[in-house]
Amino acid sequence: MIVPNALSGIGDLTSLVQRTTTSDAKAAATGKAVAVAQSSPLSSTAAMRDILSHYDMTDITPNDFSKLVQQLSDKGAISQKETQELSSIRVDLENAGVSPDESVNLLEFYRQRLAKARETAAQSGNATAAKANVDAIVGRLNWLQKFAAVPQQSGVNAAA
Repeated sequence: MIVPNALSGIGDLTSLVQRTTTSDAKAAATGKAVAVAQSSPLSSTAAMRDILSHYDMTDITPNDFSKLVQQLSDKGAISQKETQELSSIRVDLENAGVSPDESVNLLEFYRQRLAKARETAAQSGNATAAKANVDAIVGRLNWLQKFAAVPQQSGVNAAA
């Protein structure tokens, strides 16, 4: 008679331990997820603003742009995929003959490239390739416009 009661008590204890362990694990995972969700966007945004405040997209060298991308990547402000996308800007500059220490207005550079790409696309027999080229240039220009806007926004906030 005592044996069944003892086994019943062990079963209850095992059940209690499993529930507690599962609850603790869920709480810990949730806590970590909340902490990551709360800190990552804020810290990466702050890091991005801090880094971008030192650069001017209308007056930057290819070398400085590469440093900018590397800093954003190192601080976790951009993903590995975004780092690769932004690195293509440096390749575009090299292909255009811009020397590594030559100052360039990246916004104007890409506006001109976009105009040429659209003109070429209109005359192209391969609409798919032309659209892909235009889309790639638009994507790069969008990044640069965002980067150019960040220091201006923080400057406005600082003055207010």
